[in-house]
Amino acid sequence: MPGHRPGPSTARERAEVGSARLRSSQGQASRCRVKGGHLMTFKDEDVTVGDGEERRAANGEPIAPPHDVEAEASVLGSMLLDPAAIGRVVELLTPDDFYHENHGQLYRAALNLVREGRPIDHVTLAAELERLGLLNKVGGRAQLALLQEQVPTATNVLHYAQSVRACARKRRLIQAGREAVRLGQDPGLGAEQILERLADHVRDEMESAALDLWHSPIPLSATHALPPFPVDCLPPWLGEYVSCLAEATQTPPDLPGILVLSALAACAGGRVRLQVRQGWEEPLNLYSAVALPPGERKSAVFAEVTAPLADFEAMLSAERSYEIAEARARRKVAEKALDAAQNSAARAIGSERERRLEEVAAAARELEDAVVPFEYRLLADDATPEATASLLAEQRGRLALLSPEGGIFGQMAGRYSAGGQPNLDVYLKGHSGDMLRVDRKGRPPEFIAHPALTVGLAVQPEVLRSLSDQPGFRGRGLLARFFYSLPASRVGGRRTDVLPVPAGVRERYSSELKTLAHSLEPGAKTSWVLTLTRQAEAELLAFADELEPRLGEGGDLGHVADWGCKLVGGIGRVAGLLHLSTNVRRGWGEAVAADSVQAAIRLGRYLIQHALAAFDLMEADPNLTMARRLLKWIAAKELRSFSRRDCFEAMKGRIRRVEGLDPILNVLEVHCCIRRRHQEPRGRGRPPAPIFDVNPLVAKLALFAQGQSPGISANGTNSANSALQGAAESQPEYQTMGPGGDWERIA
Repeated sequence: MPGHRPGPSTARERAEVGSARLRSSQGQASRCRVKGGHLMTFKDEDVTVGDGEERRAANGEPIAPPHDVEAEASVLGSMLLDPAAIGRVVELLTPDDFYHENHGQLYRAALNLVREGRPIDHVTLAAELERLGLLNKVGGRAQLALLQEQVPTATNVLHYAQSVRACARKRRLIQAGREAVRLGQDPGLGAEQILERLADHVRDEMESAALDLWHSPIPLSATHALPPFPVDCLPPWLGEYVSCLAEATQTPPDLPGILVLSALAACAGGRVRLQVRQGWEEPLNLYSAVALPPGERKSAVFAEVTAPLADFEAMLSAERSYEIAEARARRKVAEKALDAAQNSAARAIGSERERRLEEVAAAARELEDAVVPFEYRLLADDATPEATASLLAEQRGRLALLSPEGGIFGQMAGRYSAGGQPNLDVYLKGHSGDMLRVDRKGRPPEFIAHPALTVGLAVQPEVLRSLSDQPGFRGRGLLARFFYSLPASRVGGRRTDVLPVPAGVRERYSSELKTLAHSLEPGAKTSWVLTLTRQAEAELLAFADELEPRLGEGGDLGHVADWGCKLVGGIGRVAGLLHLSTNVRRGWGEAVAADSVQAAIRLGRYLIQHALAAFDLMEADPNLTMARRLLKWIAAKELRSFSRRDCFEAMKGRIRRVEGLDPILNVLEVHCCIRRRHQEPRGRGRPPAPIFDVNPLVAKLALFAQGQSPGISANGTNSANSALQGAAESQPEYQTMGPGGDWERIA
């Protein structure tokens, strides 16, 4: 047979045959095809084309359809050379895109490894192929080694994959053409029936080609690159404890990091104030909320961090128990003395009654002086606003509401109040330190000159998401008073072979925290005022100057300006807490140094990014909220394009003027969900109405979020659902497409 060569006898020769591609020979193009382990070539002059038949060479052998076996082998070799390479092509290729069947089987086995979270190398890939019964068929372990050897670098893997995909697309179009010929020769079919049957063959390829012109859309809630908690900002004894606890519980350091700040605030709130400058003082209590999904061991971390405070509370409560018992006994005696004096005065007459009335007055004064101290309380959890105000009054203006759940927000919203109306005054004034006076029927009035309430919560993200629906939470400034943290979950990568927190680290944390709490208990002096060194004050005010332009209407913090306006004061509070924790025994008697302020500013920069994500989650940005609604409309209508006028009609009642759509459409453009179509000017008259094309992948991602197979991958290849699942598992940017992600909420 012309062009026939003996079959290869070694693995290397088989690999060379498998990677054969188009070459030119003496100025003439040739064609090659792998068949039965043999390489067959044909020159152009040997090729004939039959009427309606596939192209064949003069010797009768069919010509191979478009393919690039060398590029296929290079893709596989790159995956073995660099395991991360598959992450760059998994959205581009499916096993069916490979012309060489063995190459497709190798790629399918690699996808299996990706879905199972296993690395790709010679050992794991060979084991998977052996499990599938394909190892010998693809050439054995020697073939895997040869595939890697022929690729010098994995840098060009995307180029190789695009070549493979282009050839696969041509083959599918050829197949569609053959189907068109077959249907056209069927006398029983009309033209309309033929077009209807061909539509499915061509539609996927047209969508695939269109997708090449688009970037993958960015989920609307995944635009924040959140920084990790800066543990090194904490004093050594705190930083070491936070790191060890995060490792022992396999939780993000943000959780214990924010909670230890709340623990410090529980000790210092109501006892210490920071004077930023003349006329500007900040109490050292904090409001904070860490958001993590269920199953993140929040309760375990919470119990560990707050255990020293609970021990300290129990210790002081026990110390005061004798004093309380003695005071109660004295009061009972005084009550009985007053009763006896009143009875005597009632029976006396004349001058004797006057003398008895004087005794009644003395007994009343003695009873008034016989005050029974309240039981010592530092911590509270599920308390109503009224109970919280009473506890603040009893505890000389200081209290910490610390909870691993979000029930406190329900209390704030008025869950148990008459009419279900929120009672926010105690929380608003408890943060700012403004005077709180409570008058209730049947109870004596309660007056607190400088309340200092600390709130530290670890909640589910859904709790934050629901806060924007609570009346008054945003408008009255409650949400602006919180520090937020939305750390990345470690679920799916947690280890079990970890050691507990070292005993020495835990004991030092407990000892230092109790020492700080004890040193700030009221004695001869009930409160202290910290001052800043001149350099520390300059650092803090410089940050305030840097922050201010960002809070304006055009600034990146403009939509959270209410939160940003309180940030400088909040950073001052954190600086005071870091200063006290650096010297737990005498810190209240020294000025706050610049180091503490610089560390607090670093924490502030961390908090800015997390606050943006939190308010995004609470849909505080009106443009982002409307963009989500608009994208839901696009997906529901399965639109491929729309005009601004169409959009305005769909959003009537929410947008007053057509121009109000521009910032919302801009959000979708920035997130690569839509694109404004270029239109030629008409000349005279009004310019044409803006038209927007929709990224075809928007609808595909919506289907994927609902658990359906989209049929195409992120860059448009005709794929199986397994390949797209692999992309979602191997690439973090696609993990938001699954259940609970942004695309699920859109669709």
